Amino acid sequence: MKILEFLIESAFFLKIFISPVVFGAIITFFVVMSVNNMYGNMLGLFVMIASIMVGLLWAKKTRREYGSSTFYSKVNASPDLDKLN
Repeated sequence: MKILEFLIESAFFLKIFISPVVFGAIITFFVVMSVNNMYGNMLGLFVMIASIMVGLLWAKKTRREYGSSTFYSKVNASPDLDKLN
């Protein structure tokens, strides 16, 4: 049972980590395309490294405070559907 729990927590950890990284990748794409020289590449690299660090710190803080699966269960909960009947 510990292996399954570890896999589920790891999957949710990766989902929390990937969110800012994808956002940073989109920003990096636009920065590199708009500033098409060495400075654009350096700025894009900086934005990408910053988004990876933010994603890692956010995922670790969330796992430490709440637990990754608990955090996602609160985010995905819809209390308005509980009062449907």
